[in-house]
Amino acid sequence: MSRLARDWVYGGFLSGILMLVLLPEIARNWSSALLAVFLQLPIYMLHQYEEHDNDRFRRFVNRTIGGGREATEKCTPHPQPLSPEYRGEGSFLEAPLPLYSGGEGLG
Repeated sequence: MSRLARDWVYGGFLSGILMLVLLPEIARNWSSALLAVFLQLPIYMLHQYEEHDNDRFRRFVNRTIGGGREATEKCTPHPQPLSPEYRGEGSFLEAPLPLYSGGEGLG
């Protein structure tokens, strides 16, 4: 799982290519509006590859915003996203839940 989190940009690139290859078959009867909305995802995935491959974005931010210092760090996998250690008290996931769970939230 840590390899997937570390190398997400390459999986996204391949998924974007696959979506574009399958597009003629999938979108045969789609309206032009639906096609335009759908195309945004694979195009964005290809853009993410162009921007993040070889750690380019992080190095750019460190060079321009950080003045050459390490303003950002490399992506490291987090613990299970919904584990209590990761959520903590008052997490963004917990905020709307009192409205739906009688005021008890997740914790």
